[in-house]
Amino acid sequence: MDWTIWFNEFSFSIEESVSCPRVTHFFYELGFLLENQNEVGKQTILAIDIEYQNFARTDLIHPDLKIDLNLYDTIDFETYQKLFYKGRDELLAGNCYQFNLTCEHRYKWDPVYTPENFIASLWSDKNKRGAFGSATYIPQMNVLYLSNSPECLFQMDENILSTMPIKGTLLLENEEDKKLIWANLVGDKKNESELFMIIDLLRNDLSRIEYPKARVVNKKLPANSSRTYSSVWQK
Repeated sequence: MDWTIWFNEFSFSIEESVSCPRVTHFFYELGFLLENQNEVGKQTILAIDIEYQNFARTDLIHPDLKIDLNLYDTIDFETYQKLFYKGRDELLAGNCYQFNLTCEHRYKWDPVYTPENFIASLWSDKNKRGAFGSATYIPQMNVLYLSNSPECLFQMDENILSTMPIKGTLLLENEEDKKLIWANLVGDKKNESELFMIIDLLRNDLSRIEYPKARVVNKKLPANSSRTYSSVWQK
């Protein structure tokens, strides 16, 4: 089936309760095709769309299990530095005004854990679980997609599509350092500029698909409020 046919016919409804749950994952490569930026390989996964015929709630399997991951493959500093300066050159050339430099890290573990173990280990500890964490295990593909992000890029609530990006993060190691770290974060122009930049990018994205045009309700949280996630503090 041509992916364009599926995408053009793709539709969903948002309700408080559904008789048959539906989970859809859109992959980054789909955006390349939609923006006509470049072609992707024929075997590249663009999206996964699952409609369940039935479902049942279940208890977490070994929720007290502690999983230790061992890093065995990551990027070296020299390669990271080259990528950094490549992005910097693009900025100076005016080809973009923000880029996200991320690299792949590979881990291994022993003994062998099941996907259910990973989900239970994360979901059982609210201090480690991101506000917008999610997981989908597809046994037919033998793959687990798990995200533990505290950031809400897009959310639909009562037919209102909104975004709450997070930029501006400082490490919170001790509770005693809260006041000092908060004062540094509030007054940090670099973090504030980064936050305003991503807000403008997302406002532009929403304006392309939403009518009337998207508007910014708050550029950041009020001065007397913040969000804490485990060991970091964000404005």
